[in-house]
Amino acid sequence: MARAKGKRSLSSPWIIACSCLKVFFSYLLQDWDQELAVEQAYSQVSHTMARMLRLPQHVDSLEGMTRHMATDTAEFHDACRRRRQPRKGKSW
Repeated sequence: MARAKGKRSLSSPWIIACSCLKVFFSYLLQDWDQELAVEQAYSQVSHTMARMLRLPQHVDSLEGMTRHMATDTAEFHDACRRRRQPRKGKSW
């Protein structure tokens, strides 16, 4: 099957892996993206992932993923505080 010059094939190994392991791949990709985004701008994260995995990601998608993940931050911090509080009646 011929494809237009400059167009990516939909049979890329990463796209196939994504369709087979959608949830796992999504979490893995999110983890890598966020790890890079701590030190780099989203445009650099996009460039790095495109170079390493041949998987282009739009900067808006990376920003949206971060916003979505941030919605759980308050709940996470509350849960951490509850775990650190000593339980009444326990001396140890």
